[in-house]
Amino acid sequence: MKPLTRILAPAVAVGIALGAAMPAAAAAPAPVGNVIIASAANPQLALTQDGLTPTLTPPGEPNTVWNLVPDSGGSVDIVNQNSGDCLLRSPDNEPVLQSCLPYNFLQMWGARSNSDGTVTFSNVGMGLPPVCLTAQSSQVVTENCNGSTAQKWVLRTP
Repeated sequence: MKPLTRILAPAVAVGIALGAAMPAAAAAPAPVGNVIIASAANPQLALTQDGLTPTLTPPGEPNTVWNLVPDSGGSVDIVNQNSGDCLLRSPDNEPVLQSCLPYNFLQMWGARSNSDGTVTFSNVGMGLPPVCLTAQSSQVVTENCNGSTAQKWVLRTP
């Protein structure tokens, strides 16, 4: 599997229908279609849908292919190719998968390109402190963004 060499677009603010705005804290990737999102901390593991829970398994397992769907506000929805479910930040700050909904700020992820070729996905929610998608062993969690390798991801072609 080859790493994608897409350039990520500059950050823009995302408007929320209730009049609040999400800070422009991250850049959104250009449309890249289907990708495998591998952990930079352990490249042998990739983001996987296991029911309603995101986990990490070896690439090639079912449910390891995702579609990054850009929205007009500069963020992306992370959509599982098999189920069509979106990865989102639950109200209790845990990443979960559920049906995609238009303009759901909890499923809008900023994608920032890092100098080492990895990508960091952050979700700020509406008025919530930003959290980053983080790899922990075979689990996926959200934590305060800190730039650690556990919060960096490598986009690969399926």
